[in-house]
Amino acid sequence: PTPGRGKGGARKYLLTGLAACGICETPVRSMQSATGRRLYACPQRHVGRDGAAVDDLVISVILRRLAMPDAARLLVDDDVSESAAVAAEARAALDELAAAFGAGEMTTAAFRLGAAKAAERLRGAEAAMSASRSGTAVASLIAATDIAAAWRRLSLAHQRAIVRLLVTVSIDRTVRGAQWFRPEDVRIEWRGAN
Repeated sequence: PTPGRGKGGARKYLLTGLAACGICETPVRSMQSATGRRLYACPQRHVGRDGAAVDDLVISVILRRLAMPDAARLLVDDDVSESAAVAAEARAALDELAAAFGAGEMTTAAFRLGAAKAAERLRGAEAAMSASRSGTAVASLIAATDIAAAWRRLSLAHQRAIVRLLVTVSIDRTVRGAQWFRPEDVRIEWRGAN
């Protein structure tokens, strides 16, 4: 297989091809240092950083942001937000119909007709959400009470899709002679107005 890729050409590491060199903006590759450490490195040799440390930094920044109360708006694009609202309205309509029917306020025929229409809206909204890019991963993170655990359960492909959706990552040169990882040498910028 190609370096940085597993069987079938799938990426093996979170930021391979997603993070970029802060000098030339070329996507970084994953490679091994002379000491055997995994690095993210510019193909032009402008920069190279400890891969595990960069992954950990990016994940911690994303998870801290996802723990904030307004995090759902980061992960959900307008189409998914609209579909989620339609789904919530359809579920509420189904609950109201069931309550009205249970209280004897409507006929069986009226209940069936209303329930069929609401269920159809719900199915359409759920289909739209699941068809959305990263929809499954987004939904699982939005619903999670433990975001870090939910992140760990996601496949690497879903994690990469979320990173691609939320942030851009650039790896800058470090100060001459630095012997340790410096988080300030990794630029993480939120996409859009997040």
